[in-house]
Amino acid sequence: MIKKIGLLILIIGFCSSAFSAVVYNEWRGTTSDWNIGTNWNYGYVPKTVAENGDNVRAGFKGSSYVWPIITSSTIPIPEAYNVTLGGPTGGTLTIDSGALNVGQYFFIGVSAGENGTLNVNGGTITTGTFTSTNASFSIGQAGIGTVNMTGGIINLTANGATGQLRIANTSTATGKLNLNGGIIYADTLTMPFAAQGALDLGGGTLVLNGDVRSAINTLITNKHIIAYNDNGTVEVDYNIINPGKTTIRGYFADVKATNPSPANGAASLPTSSTLSWTAGNGAVSHNVYFGTASPGEYQGNQSETTFTPETLAYGNTYYWRIDEVNSVGTVATGDVWNFTTISGQATNPTPANDAINLPLDLTLSWTAGPGAESHNVYFGTASPGTLQSNQTATTFNPGALAANTTYFWRIDEVVGSEVVTGNVWSFTTAQSKAYNPTPANNAVNVSLGATLAWTAGGGAVSHDVYFGTVSPGDFKGNQTVITYLPGTLSANTTYYWRIDEKDSLDNTITGDIWSFTTGNPPTVYPYLTFRNSPLNSIVVNWWNPAVTGDSSVDYGLTSSYGSTATNASVTNFHSVELTDLTPGTTYHYRIRSSDGTIGSDNTFTTSAEDVTSFTFAVMGDPRGIILPNDSTKYHTRHKELCDWLAQQDLPFVINTGDIVWEGSILTSDPQTKINVESYWTEFFKAEQNLSQKTAVMISMGNHEVQPGGRDYTYYYDMVEDAYPTNGTSGNRGRVYSFDYGNAHFICLSTYQIALPTQAAWLEADLVAARANPNIKWIFAYMHAPMYTTSGHAGRADAIAAWEPLFDQYQVDIVFSGHNHLYERFKPLRGGQVVEEGKGVGTLYITHGIGGAEFNNGADDPKLVCWYGTSNLNKTLGLIITINGDNLMGQAIPNLTGIPVDTFQIAAPFLDGDYDENGSVDVKDLKIFSEGWLGTGLWP
Repeated sequence: MIKKIGLLILIIGFCSSAFSAVVYNEWRGTTSDWNIGTNWNYGYVPKTVAENGDNVRAGFKGSSYVWPIITSSTIPIPEAYNVTLGGPTGGTLTIDSGALNVGQYFFIGVSAGENGTLNVNGGTITTGTFTSTNASFSIGQAGIGTVNMTGGIINLTANGATGQLRIANTSTATGKLNLNGGIIYADTLTMPFAAQGALDLGGGTLVLNGDVRSAINTLITNKHIIAYNDNGTVEVDYNIINPGKTTIRGYFADVKATNPSPANGAASLPTSSTLSWTAGNGAVSHNVYFGTASPGEYQGNQSETTFTPETLAYGNTYYWRIDEVNSVGTVATGDVWNFTTISGQATNPTPANDAINLPLDLTLSWTAGPGAESHNVYFGTASPGTLQSNQTATTFNPGALAANTTYFWRIDEVVGSEVVTGNVWSFTTAQSKAYNPTPANNAVNVSLGATLAWTAGGGAVSHDVYFGTVSPGDFKGNQTVITYLPGTLSANTTYYWRIDEKDSLDNTITGDIWSFTTGNPPTVYPYLTFRNSPLNSIVVNWWNPAVTGDSSVDYGLTSSYGSTATNASVTNFHSVELTDLTPGTTYHYRIRSSDGTIGSDNTFTTSAEDVTSFTFAVMGDPRGIILPNDSTKYHTRHKELCDWLAQQDLPFVINTGDIVWEGSILTSDPQTKINVESYWTEFFKAEQNLSQKTAVMISMGNHEVQPGGRDYTYYYDMVEDAYPTNGTSGNRGRVYSFDYGNAHFICLSTYQIALPTQAAWLEADLVAARANPNIKWIFAYMHAPMYTTSGHAGRADAIAAWEPLFDQYQVDIVFSGHNHLYERFKPLRGGQVVEEGKGVGTLYITHGIGGAEFNNGADDPKLVCWYGTSNLNKTLGLIITINGDNLMGQAIPNLTGIPVDTFQIAAPFLDGDYDENGSVDVKDLKIFSEGWLGTGLWP
């Protein structure tokens, strides 16, 4: 049994007395060539009726057969037969060349369920060779039909027959004609079931008999006829292209000329240029417009896509346009393009145009314009100058020039008989007197450390400098440099100065008298820190962002001072350590600098010897962001807290960090656009009443790096010389420890420095502290908390690195910040709650409620209490009071003065320790004897 695979070209014979039986010569091709006899079941190619009289069924029989392709010669289809193409699994016939003559009908996709495809790349298909009545070409008769035509001819009107082109002829049919090339001639086009049919016009043409524009336009309106996959436009013509016929073809909507060369707006083109363009779709000729006025003058119609104008002028702008003409005479107006020819002018003037402060002897030069044979030189003090010469050289020496004078010059290029007018250039010579003073004449609020500068007059080789408080100033000397350092100036004082210029012949050109007035001394805010023992030293620090200078501190027992410590380094960041001080003594001090800074009188008090009872405070996170319409700005809250702490007369304060919002900002905040003067200035200003008399010891926070993860540059500058240097190597003020009285304090960093590195140093520091018999208490402080219930989670890495050491060496309290609340945990050892009592466990306290916005905490079985947004919403100071072996802590809101948390750490009770100082000694014996002898009662 032979299985029908997909292609069936069936020659169907109509009733005729010439045939008494139907005989089929069927396609059995193992190659694709139609003209090989062995591809047919009778062994020969189908021939005419006269020779054989057999019917032809060219079908795809069996999986080993291939589709037929007609490539050459005329295929002698019997004129009594018609052609069908297609099968249930498809069928394809390809015609590359040659001819296929069909008696009457050519059906593609004859029956429902059949699918046929005809590819026409060349050659000719003719229907109606047998009849003079109707000849039909049906694409989708009852099945699916597709014609892909890229070339060749399909003629449905042979022998006088009425050629009918049908697409989607019945209700079960689908038809598609892709007319991408070639020509189809027919008398009529019908699409009975138009919704199932489509005609897509690419580069091909459909020619119909008579005027059928109305019917065609209806099909176009309903999108049954489209062009270029509906990206183009269908053109319908009657009688012009083909007289008496309707011609239908497609073209892209953009039929204008494109891709101009030179490109539109091109500049500096040579004077001999050829224009070219890409023709618009469908254009057969081009109307060329060209000239110096838009759109140009009509030059003619041509078929070429290039145009060469006559020689162009230098420095002109030309306009041109190409209007495209198609085969029916339709004109598509093009865009107007332009280009500019090379100027032809001289270029690259030396000196440059508008140059100033030039010497009085100079030579002019330029780069010649293209094609220039000589140069007309114009020069003078009025534009454009007067004609000096015609020359071939590209340099000109104008001779001696006057000082402080503007000259104009122009070079006109001579090219044959044409003169190309150049641009007018100018320059100005230098003044003979000194000029351009800095500070500007009559300037006010000038820095007390100002440097004078000026621009030398023309020809000056040295300068006589006059300066003083009386005009024109005192003679200070002759010098060759154009700056002068007058030294530290007095505040709010007017100074006069003059520069007389000396030329090479020692002539003197007397200068103008200038003046300026200094401003107030710069406002700076000193802050105190410990770098060595608080018994006999203290560090006075300040920052002056406006100006640099050296650092001096006057100090003594009265406001007359008597002693001065100086750091000669010139800087904005000042640190001066006062040493060899007397313990337990109040000192007066004042800061000074060569930048003009003179501070007011302040005081501090050194630690007394053998201190076992004292009070200090802890706070953290004063930072905040300045927001518009914020009635309680962070620095206002922090200032109120610091002013309250200053009233407590504390020897020092611990700050757990985040002291500024963005540590890298020194001007207005780029996020909020609020002028903060700098967050650092705001911080020192807010703390001033406290920090100018009380040492403040800070742990670095993450906001000191803000924004964007920048280095902690300014933090280093502020504290590097302010804090102890006994920490890890190169830590720059981030890790350190110090003693005060009977307590040891350790500052750790939760940023930048590896925690294991700090742990090694920490253990050595704790060993030394515990070996010191005078140390009864040990405290540590850092920024990020190890234990917390608020937003930023506790630092598990710090717990792993440091908690075992805190447990082993009995650290009493660990202070931290970062989260903006106050919270106190129960005594912990190994992360577990233990009994209260000194040396039993470590207290972990978060204090981040020093001015920043407030957070809330959460319940936790290890937690004693927390205060934040919902139950406090106020800043507070944590006041720690040490009395021998006993400690009391109180968290006190500065606005109320009423503690919200109070706790104690007491030493274990010893029999006979009546004064509860942790030991039984002669003081206890005194208390015992006084009580017994005075009352007669045994204690």
